[in-house]
Amino acid sequence: MTFFVEHVIVYNVKRGTPRTRLDVPLEGIALNAVVETVVWVVWLLLWDLYPFALFGVGVPAFAILWLNVTLVLEHALTDNIFHGRPLGQHLWNPKVLGFSLVEANGANVALGLVALGPLGALLGLAVFAGSSYVEHRMALALART
Repeated sequence: MTFFVEHVIVYNVKRGTPRTRLDVPLEGIALNAVVETVVWVVWLLLWDLYPFALFGVGVPAFAILWLNVTLVLEHALTDNIFHGRPLGQHLWNPKVLGFSLVEANGANVALGLVALGPLGALLGLAVFAGSSYVEHRMALALART
């Protein structure tokens, strides 16, 4: 539900209309919310799989790879919905690559910092908030073009 609300708000911000307006492509935004939920849930499930260690620390390579690839696809889907294009068009959209990687790697670093204890969790929260802010600014700039 959170992702649905987020995308409705962003769609309206992009158009310069009141944020709670519901004359949006509801079906596309609902599908996008489901896709984004799956992306994040699978990422969390993959996080504890460490295929190798670096300096004695397990590296969640599957989760990192999953999030980097699937967020590019999810953001391309979002861009298609926001621009009224067919959903499957340009699913590997280089225009979304930069901010997708900002969000994915911000999330990966943030969750990695949680393992350092309470201070790491606070630092992780700050990293995630910062990367999410940058990602949303970049995505909104693309949506307005």
